Amino acid sequence: MVKLKSGKALRGAIARAEADGSLRLAVSREWLRQADPHLLASLEGDEARTRDAALEQLRDRIKKELEKIPEESPLGSFLRVEQKRVERLLADPRPAAQAEPQFVWIKLTPKKIARIVSPSADHRRIAGWSWFERLANVETRDADDLERELRQKRIDPSQTLPDLSDRLPLRLQDEREWSARMALVSYSLGKPLDFQGTGDLLVRTDRAKNADDIAPLIAKLFGGQVDSLLKDLLNEGRPAESAPKASTAWLEPAIKEAEREKARAFRATRVDLSLERSQATVSSAFAVQLVSGEWKILWSDRDTEDGCQARPQIEANITADPQVKSALGLLKSLGAKGDDQVRSAIRMGAATMAAQQTVNNRFTAFQTPYLRQLDGPPLW
Repeated sequence: MVKLKSGKALRGAIARAEADGSLRLAVSREWLRQADPHLLASLEGDEARTRDAALEQLRDRIKKELEKIPEESPLGSFLRVEQKRVERLLADPRPAAQAEPQFVWIKLTPKKIARIVSPSADHRRIAGWSWFERLANVETRDADDLERELRQKRIDPSQTLPDLSDRLPLRLQDEREWSARMALVSYSLGKPLDFQGTGDLLVRTDRAKNADDIAPLIAKLFGGQVDSLLKDLLNEGRPAESAPKASTAWLEPAIKEAEREKARAFRATRVDLSLERSQATVSSAFAVQLVSGEWKILWSDRDTEDGCQARPQIEANITADPQVKSALGLLKSLGAKGDDQVRSAIRMGAATMAAQQTVNNRFTAFQTPYLRQLDGPPLW
């Protein structure tokens, strides 16, 4: 709830908070129809004009993009599908009432805001799922009451919120957002530029043919560390501790390579193995080049897994990989002691693969909504 200095209050979701204190709210159209019909009428007038302007903007941008790319390409096909969709929407300037977006946008300057009352994270998830299921009076009902109704529908509101972006009105995109969006789409539908490595060392890689079978992918990454890893297990060579760095300087080699390739985007992933804590950490970042030439990290994530945990299937995949077999050959010659160290190394590799899969799944979840249409979720 955002209380205004005028004495009124707005109930919805804060979609964006600007550095200057202004807010962009997504507010249920039906709630606002009851709470402030005059405000809704004003917003709907602006909404109709913005819709037409946004579609015209998108039509013109798609036309320019199509002039720059090969006609027979996945990206070209996607853009032509989008072009036809936009033309159909422009030909229907007054969509049917049932097609009205569930939410309206409301932008508030700091001068208008008196106070913000924010619920707990659990209550926000309950509200989000209730909106998704279009329950009645979400804004004014008790959270426990809403949760009971959701559970009657066999929905667990503690799970990750669903995507509600297709229920928002169209909006204009500035050049920064558009360039970031096209960079993401170009990466996803074209030939992706990917890097993998450890520490500050990154190496360009080819995407695995089967994204679900990541054993060969991680084996290559693991193979680059296995010699030093085994020395650490034998208390030789460098110290065992190798904590991941927080700095983004590790991306600099990838940025230079992307600029040489004239790529709009890249994804870089690195592995950090901590033998002291028996942990494998996988960090990944997706960067895009904006229209200004600036590189911006659009998404990043990391996952840490326990290197002592048994993962039989993943361990079997690692053991079967020829590169890992070769790298572990030295320890196998050491007898029983070597077998224990091989087992430890394999489990660290399995932890690495588990962390890699988790991060990959999160990237896919981030990426997917933006590949449906070019006026989808705001890239905030």
